[in-house]
Amino acid sequence: MKQDNKSSWQEWVRFAKNDLDISVREMGRKCNPRHRLYEMILMHCQQSAEKILKAYVIKNNPTINPKMFSHDLEAVRMECEKIIKGLIHQDLLSI
Repeated sequence: MKQDNKSSWQEWVRFAKNDLDISVREMGRKCNPRHRLYEMILMHCQQSAEKILKAYVIKNNPTINPKMFSHDLEAVRMECEKIIKGLIHQDLLSI
C-alpha cells in the first residue's frame, strides 16, 4: 500500500523519535564505559539523525525514494542541501 507524502515523512519522524528515546533511556544506565551499550547508544543516535533528515527530504521532495540513501548520511545531507539551496533561490526570486 502506497502512503501519501504526509504520512510517510511523519512516520520517519516517529522512527527518529523512537531511536532518540532509546538513546536517552539507555544513557541513564550505569555501566562500564567499555560496555557494548555505548556503541548501541551511538548507533541509535546516528539512526535518529539519519531518519529525521530523511523525513525532511521526503516532506520537501515527495518524489524521492528514501531507500535510495541506504544509511548514507552524506547522501542524505547532500539532498537536504539541494532542498535548502532551492528554497533560498525561491526566496531571492521573490524579492
